This record gives sequence, structure tokens and C-alpha cells, in this order.
Amino acid sequence: MDPVFWISLKNTLLFSLVGVPLNIALALLTAVILNQQFIRFKALFRIGFFIPVITTMVAVAVVWRWLYNPEFGIFNYFLSCVGLSPQNWLSDTTLVLPSLILMAVWKGFGYNMIVFIAALQSIPDCLYEAADIDGAGPFQQFVHITIPMLRKTTFFIVIMTTIGYLQFFAEPYIMTSGGPLNSSMSVVLYMYNHGFKFYNLGYCFGYRVCVVRDHLRVHLAAVQIRRENGGMRRDET
Repeated sequence: MDPVFWISLKNTLLFSLVGVPLNIALALLTAVILNQQFIRFKALFRIGFFIPVITTMVAVAVVWRWLYNPEFGIFNYFLSCVGLSPQNWLSDTTLVLPSLILMAVWKGFGYNMIVFIAALQSIPDCLYEAADIDGAGPFQQFVHITIPMLRKTTFFIVIMTTIGYLQFFAEPYIMTSGGPLNSSMSVVLYMYNHGFKFYNLGYCFGYRVCVVRDHLRVHLAAVQIRRENGGMRRDET
């Protein structure tokens, strides 16, 4: 089997394993902050965080290529301010994948943030009032009230975000074309190259069938876990 495929599979899994938790954690943290009563201009912040979601990847890539520019990019400017040497963010085999993950998280966390805000607003205030009376602090309320009440929403977000990150394509296609040395090659980009660049359609179709099969296995496993957890909770009650 082509060794580039295994490299692309490793990159896709690493992109998902790192990007999905970062995306969800940042979305939840932002949603909790924007859901506080003392925050002003909430609508403005929500719009600002959601705009990258609806912005085309081409426009986002133009901005982030400037940010990652090794000569006049803002990230290297910050490094120079603290006495560190500039980095070739998109040309270094060890930095290119983290750079794409950072861009993907920035672009996509706004959607999950909106979903979390909607779920947070559906939690009854009486639960937090009762916790205040019992002497629970903000962290205890977050752990014992907010997190359990967001269980179903979090499950939905984890599944949808994982699906999106496993379809890792637009970022390397526009920003790096899979380079350098295939260090940002993804499975979808690998299939795209074989199907529409090398015109090896049979090879591409075979891999596509395998990917669809694996996606179905993940979805069925998630549904089964969800059903088992639901059954266990019913048995406990």
C-alpha cells in the first residue's frame, strides 16, 4: 500500500484528536463566559465569533497566510518581541499541522459556541439558586450542574465536530497542498489527488469506500454507546 496513504491517515487522525477537543473546549468556555449576566454587548461578541464560521475558506486562508508569513507575519512579530527567532509556519514539517489546527479551531468553534449558548439558556435557574443556597461555588456548579445538563448537547457536538475534522481537506488544499513532504496531507486530499490530479479513479473509489465504511462504524458505535448509557440511566432510576 502507498506509504503516503498512511501518512495522510496519521495526519487526519492527529488533526482530529487535537482539533476536536480544542474546538469543543474553546466553544464551551466562550459560551459560558458569554452566558454570564454581567457581560455587556453579548450579541456583538456572538456575531464576531460566528463570522469566521460563515466566511469562505479562501478568504480565511488569505488572512492566515499573511499571519503565518515568515517575513512580516504577526506571529513572527510577536516572537521577535520576546527575543525568539522567526518560524516558517507553513514550511516546517513539525509546525505545519499545528498551524492548520489552530486555523481550523479559530474558524469553526463559533458554531459550537452558539449551540452551547442555546443549551445553557435552557438550564433552569432554580438549579443554580439551590446550589447557591447549599454553598456551592461557581466551579462546583459548573461541574455538577452545567456539565451534566449539557450531556446531550455535548454528545451531539462531539459527533458533528469529529465528522467535520475527519473530512480534513480545505485547509491543506488551499494553504499547503499537502506539503511540505506530505506533512499536512489528509486522507480526503490524498483521494482527491488520485481521483482528479492523477486520474486514478478506481484507486480513489476504493479508498473512498473504505473511508465511508469506517465512518459508518464510528457512527454506529456512537449510537450504540448512547443507547447503552441511556439504558443504564433508566435502570438506575
